Amino acid sequence: MPKKYNRKSVFITLLLSFIIVLLFPITVETFLYKRMESIIKENADRSNMAMLKQTSDVVDNELQQITHLSEQISFNPKLHFILSQINVTDEENVMKYYNFMKDIKNYNISNTFIYDYYVYLPSKEVIITPTAKTDLKTFYDYFYSYQEMNYDAWKKEMMSTNQVQRYIPSSIVLEGRSLSPVPVITYLQPLPYGETKNPRGYLAILINEQGIRNILKSLEWANQGDIYILDNQNNEIMTTAESDLQLSNMDFQLNGMNGILHRKIDNKNMIVSYVVSKKTGWKYISIVPKSLLMQKVNAVKLWAMSLLIFCLIGGFIASYYLAKRHYIPIKDLVDSIVKKREDKVLHVNEYHMIKASLNDTWEAEKKLKDALVEQTPQIKANFFIRLINGFVDQSTITRESLKFMDISFNSKKFAVFVIDVEDCGRFAQEDSEKQWAIIRFMVSNISEELVNEYHKGFIVELDQKRLGVILNVYDAQNSRFTIDEVAINLKEIIEERLDIIISIGIGNVYEGMENIVKTYREAVQALKYRMIKGNSRIIYFSETNEAEDDYYYPPEIEGQLINFIKIADFKNVEKILDNLFSVNFESRNITLQIGKCLFFNIMNTQLKILNDIKINYNTIFQQEQDPVKQLLECQTVEEMHFKIKEIYKRLCNYMKDNRSNQSERLVNNVIQYIEEHYADNTLSLTSIAAEMNITPQYLSAFFKKHKGENITEYIAKVRLTCAKSMLADETLTILQIAKQIGYSNDIGLIRLFKKYEGVTPGNYRTQFHDQNKISNE
Repeated sequence: MPKKYNRKSVFITLLLSFIIVLLFPITVETFLYKRMESIIKENADRSNMAMLKQTSDVVDNELQQITHLSEQISFNPKLHFILSQINVTDEENVMKYYNFMKDIKNYNISNTFIYDYYVYLPSKEVIITPTAKTDLKTFYDYFYSYQEMNYDAWKKEMMSTNQVQRYIPSSIVLEGRSLSPVPVITYLQPLPYGETKNPRGYLAILINEQGIRNILKSLEWANQGDIYILDNQNNEIMTTAESDLQLSNMDFQLNGMNGILHRKIDNKNMIVSYVVSKKTGWKYISIVPKSLLMQKVNAVKLWAMSLLIFCLIGGFIASYYLAKRHYIPIKDLVDSIVKKREDKVLHVNEYHMIKASLNDTWEAEKKLKDALVEQTPQIKANFFIRLINGFVDQSTITRESLKFMDISFNSKKFAVFVIDVEDCGRFAQEDSEKQWAIIRFMVSNISEELVNEYHKGFIVELDQKRLGVILNVYDAQNSRFTIDEVAINLKEIIEERLDIIISIGIGNVYEGMENIVKTYREAVQALKYRMIKGNSRIIYFSETNEAEDDYYYPPEIEGQLINFIKIADFKNVEKILDNLFSVNFESRNITLQIGKCLFFNIMNTQLKILNDIKINYNTIFQQEQDPVKQLLECQTVEEMHFKIKEIYKRLCNYMKDNRSNQSERLVNNVIQYIEEHYADNTLSLTSIAAEMNITPQYLSAFFKKHKGENITEYIAKVRLTCAKSMLADETLTILQIAKQIGYSNDIGLIRLFKKYEGVTPGNYRTQFHDQNKISNE
C-alpha cells in the first residue's frame, strides 16, 4: 500500500500566504496613516485651486468674447465715418446712423454675460444703441441710470477713460422707466480703438454681473465662503461677500500667478486661495473657513479607520475562503494524477506529485517543439503578416511563443516603414513575378541589414511592389541613429546600389505591440500623400496629420480670376493660379482631400464663367474628356496645376477671339437692367455688378470705357427722363414722382433737377405748362 499524502500541506501554505499578504498592507498603512492626512489636505487645496482656476478660465473666456464684440464694433467702417464727420449735422447723416445701428443690432450675441452696449459721441452729446439714437441726458434718464452715480458723475466717469479698456466695478443700473435694478459691470473703451489721448467717442458694454455670480455659485465652497475679483490695478470688480471687511483686514502679499495662504481673520482660521489670470491680469480670491474644508478631511479619516477595521476582519475571512477555494482545484488535480499514474512512486505532498506529472508533460512538449522548428520561418512570416494587419489576438502572445519563433524585442516602442518600389531601373526589363521576387529579396536584405544595425527590424512582404518594416525602436539614450537617419540611409543605399527608386511611408512611434497595426496604417496613409509631396519621397504620417484642413481661395481672388478671363488676360490668370498653388502647397501644408477640393473649386470657377457667358463646354473644348475626370487622372498636384492652367489658357484664347461680341452683350445687359430697375431705390453699381456676376471695380471701368460716362450718371439721366414725363401729370406730387423713380424722398429728386436742369422739379413743371399754353394759343 502506498503511503497516504499529506493533503492539508498545500491548504495551510495557501492560508498562511493570504494572511501574510493581508497583513503587509495593513502594516504599511499603520506607518503611512499620519502622512495620509497631509496628502488629503494637499489634495483638497489642489482641488480648490483647480476649481478657482477653472472659474477664472471660464470668466476670461467670456471676457474674451466681450473684447471680440468691442473690436467688431470699434472697427465698423460706418462708425469710423460717424466719428470723422465733426462738422456735419445729424440730419445729413441720418442714414449713416441708421445703418450703423442696424449693423450693431445684427451682431450675434450668444454671450449671456453681455446685457447691452452703446456708443457715446462726446462732440455731439449723442448715444447710439442697437435700437435708438438719443442725447446723453435722455439716455441716462430713460434708458440706464446708475444708482450710485448721478448724471454728472456718470458723464465724468465716461470721459475719464484714458486706457485702451477699463472696467467700472459692479454697480446697480436702473433700467428704463420702471427703474428695474440690474447689477452690471461696465466695460469702457475709447474710440477709435487704441486712441487714449484724444478719443472721439466711447464704447460701453454692460456686463451682467449675475452671469459671473452663477459661475461662482458652481464652486463647492462659494455659498459658505467669500470670493473677490480684483482687476490688474487691484480695484475691486465684484465680490460675493456682504462687506469688504475680510479683504481689508487681511495682511498678505499675492506673489506669483496662484497660491494658497493660511491666515487668521477676525479670530477665525481662514484658507485664502488666489489665481491671477494670464489674459486679463484679474485676481480671483476665495476666502473660506478652514473648518469647512477640514470637514471632508475629518470625514475621510473616519472612513479610513472604519474601512481599515472592516478590511482586517473581512480579510481574515476572505483569506480562509480563498485558500480553501484555491486548494480544491489542486486537490482534484492530484486525485486525477494518482488515478492515471501507473507507477506507485510515493510523494510527500501534492506539490511533488504535480511536479513529476509536469516533467512528463514537458518532455512530450519538447519533442513536439523539435518537430515544429523546421516550420519556424513560415510561422514567423505568417505571424508578422497577421500582426501588421491586426489579426493577432494580443492576449495569445507570450514570451515563450515569441521565443519559439526566434523573435525578441529590445523595447516596447514600435514604428512601421512601408516601402513602395516605384521604378525598378535596370531590373525593369522583365515584368514577371520571378523578377519582382528578386527585387523584393534584394530590398528586404538591404533593409534588414541596415535597420538591424541601428535598431531592430523585421521585414514583411505585403504586395508585389510593397514591403513592410516593423521597427523595434532602440530607446536607449545613447542610440546612434534616429528613425529619420535610418529612413534616409535606407533610401540612399537602395537607390544608389540597386538603381531602384522607392518611396517610404513612416508611421508614428507607439508603445506596445497592439499598436503595430495602427502605425502600419499610418504609414500606408502617409504613402497616399505622395500626390501632394511627389514621388520618391520619405513621407511621415505626422506631416499629413498636421496638415491644415482648409485652403486659400477667397471670393475676391475668384472674382479677379473671373474678370481676367473675361478680358482674356491669361498672363494675370496664370499669375493668380501660380500664386494659389504657391500659397496652398508651398507656403502652407494642406491635406490631400482639401487639396483636391481646391482644384475642383477652381474648375468650378471655369463652369461659372461658361454659364455666365452662356457658352457650352463643348464649344471650346470639343469632344475632350470632362475636366473633372482629367483632374482625377493626374497623379500629383503639379500635374493638376499644369492641367488647370492648360484649360484656362484655352478658355482665355476663346474669350480673346470673341471679346467684341461679349463686350457689346454686357453693355446691353447693363443698360437693359437699369431701364427695368431704375425705380428700385437700392439700384447701385454694387447691385448691378452682383447681378452681372462681376466685381464693381471692373464694371465701373468697363461701362465708362464703352459709354463715356459712369453708371451713376447714366442711372440719374434715366431717372431724369422718366421724371420729366411724369411732371406733365399734375395729379402726381413731387414726392410721388420721386418714389416712383427710385428715391426715398423728394430731396433726391430736387438735387437731380438742380444738377442737370438748374431748376427745381416744381419750377420745371411750371415752365413746361407755360410753354404748352403758349403753344396752344
